[in-house]
Amino acid sequence: MNKFFKKYYLYILLVLAAAGVLFFRFESFFNLTETIHQNSGVQITSFVDKRDRPFIKRLIDEDYYWLVNYPNFDVDFMLDNNVPAKDKMQYLGKLNIKIITEDGKPAGFLTYFPENFMAAKIQFVAIDKEARNKGYAKKLLENAFAEIKAKGYRTVHLVTRSTNKPAINLYKNLGFEILETDPYGVVYFSKNL
Repeated sequence: MNKFFKKYYLYILLVLAAAGVLFFRFESFFNLTETIHQNSGVQITSFVDKRDRPFIKRLIDEDYYWLVNYPNFDVDFMLDNNVPAKDKMQYLGKLNIKIITEDGKPAGFLTYFPENFMAAKIQFVAIDKEARNKGYAKKLLENAFAEIKAKGYRTVHLVTRSTNKPAINLYKNLGFEILETDPYGVVYFSKNL
């Protein structure tokens, strides 16, 4: 081979090697995000609008007090724009929505977004009343921790009401620490991954 072909041959090999590394990294990431629990008919997937929008809207409507602490929150705006709320436009397109299904039927959901280059915030964890006490919130959270860590974030934040004792106990059992409780009864949590 002449000098010209050797040089470009080397570049092509480097590009192919880099593409292979990226492929395997992304493939393992996507396999991680689509966790399947074969033994129970339970699956965690990304948001599917037609299947999940009515379910999410119903859960937020039923548990609005427990879930929402943003003024003028609009669930359709959140789902249409992948943004936590209208006053959080700096996160436009960055909201991740995960659904846990039981035999193909939505049973709960979780949303999270990057707060900064080191931390992500879990916005919602909600389980349908008919599907509670099955460990689904824990499964959603553990799946989110794995995704968040794989994306390079090192800390996770979330909030709940001080009267939501089951959620507080779950978060503490999963390693969250209470940062503060504000005068409005909102508890702020943090967890290092």
